[in-house]
Amino acid sequence: MVVKKIGESLKDQAFLLRSVPYGDDHRILSFLTASHGRVEAIALGARKSARRFSGILDFLHCLEIETQVPRRGGLTQLLHCELREPYEGVRADYEATIVALKWIRMVSRVVPEGQSVPGLFALLQEGLSSLAVYRRDWVDVVFLRQLLGRLGFLLDLSRCVLCHRDRAEAFYFSAEEGGLLCEACHRGPKVQALAGAIPGDFWERESGASEEEGDWVRASRAIFAAGFRHYLGVDPE
Repeated sequence: MVVKKIGESLKDQAFLLRSVPYGDDHRILSFLTASHGRVEAIALGARKSARRFSGILDFLHCLEIETQVPRRGGLTQLLHCELREPYEGVRADYEATIVALKWIRMVSRVVPEGQSVPGLFALLQEGLSSLAVYRRDWVDVVFLRQLLGRLGFLLDLSRCVLCHRDRAEAFYFSAEEGGLLCEACHRGPKVQALAGAIPGDFWERESGASEEEGDWVRASRAIFAAGFRHYLGVDPE
């Protein structure tokens, strides 16, 4: 946690995670910042004056913000913000926008106020840039996998986590073991996750939409959803 001194002004890059009305004129905002983790600030007069931030405070904008703790104490104030990257390619694509807003909601739910998760800001930047270029379904599961990893739960889907076998008739997901178990190692209910393990390079490169890769996307999305529910109590959908 970063402790701000009274009267100290801080500048940082940020994504807006949450915005709620406060009183008649103001808004309480929550940001994921590049250097200070998740921070909250009050935007005085943001609801009363359309000019103050004039459409910049959007969930899919990368911003440059300046905040300050008042000398008399109280809530951190948002002094100024500028638009750094609008991600127009995402905003112009309805399906990509839905995926991106799901990510923002997920980050807001799994990162408490004041907490910093190393690499998370860059992950969100990279994910939004990739959404405008690569297949949305593939980018989505790559992001979910990496988000779980940043939070301490990187799931291995390339082999059995116990015997390290990468070929078997079937693999089953085990949240307790943190990955896949082959049929020989799995002792629980036989709810098949994958007919075959997912090659490690699948997460590193976007490729053609073959039937096998489509199966990997669908299966890994279900596995990551189960991981978020088991480890963090959050449903990513």
